[in-house]
Amino acid sequence: MARFYFNVRDANSFHQDTVGVDLPDVASAHREASQAARELMIEEITLGKPVTQPVFEVCDIGGVLLFTLDFKDLLHGRRGGRADDDEPRKFFTAHR
Repeated sequence: MARFYFNVRDANSFHQDTVGVDLPDVASAHREASQAARELMIEEITLGKPVTQPVFEVCDIGGVLLFTLDFKDLLHGRRGGRADDDEPRKFFTAHR
């Protein structure tokens, strides 16, 4: 298990995840980020707020940025599948 931190950045703010989540691998972290992004967008819509264009910046315990996930990509039909797929990663950007 590794600890992943899901920071949220948009045009006006940055929210740092100081707790993190223990997950088996980066693919699991990507699935978690995709699901959490969907839930956050649903909450905004339910509250009548405009859906902004936030991005998850997922880091490891050392603060190294592993990948970013643009919420807008999920809105445009990109499902954000497994991080270990053989298909090109149009839905997130890996960093290393």
